[in-house]
Amino acid sequence: MRDETSKFGQPYWKKSITGFGALAEWRYYLTYRSQLSKPVGIFTGVYGRAIQLNYLQDYSYHAERTYDDAIDVSGSTLALGGGPILGYKFKRPYSKFYFEFLGGFAWGIANLEEYTTDDLPDQHFLWRLEFSIGYAFQ
Repeated sequence: MRDETSKFGQPYWKKSITGFGALAEWRYYLTYRSQLSKPVGIFTGVYGRAIQLNYLQDYSYHAERTYDDAIDVSGSTLALGGGPILGYKFKRPYSKFYFEFLGGFAWGIANLEEYTTDDLPDQHFLWRLEFSIGYAFQ
């Protein structure tokens, strides 16, 4: 995520939040076509994720800044979260292609010690909506 703000037409500050993460998901399919078919239909489940975040707020564009000012903010943190999901997976018989959509919500926590922002509060509640098209190798 990147953002910047201007005052009176001049750049004031820039910020960025970058990182990488992992997501683990468990699903329970409520419907099957037969015992031998792959899971399709309505499913429910839970997921958890961990994201390593690096954040930087750069005030080097601040017009009133002097060289002695040390107001730039940077750091890193581990953001944890997860929540329930509900979705549907569609796949035609004998076809390897499928599509699915799911929705859910997430509760998360990110301990940002020096960074104050509306984008990532310490504790946050977010919606998760996802649509995917895939290929099943088996």
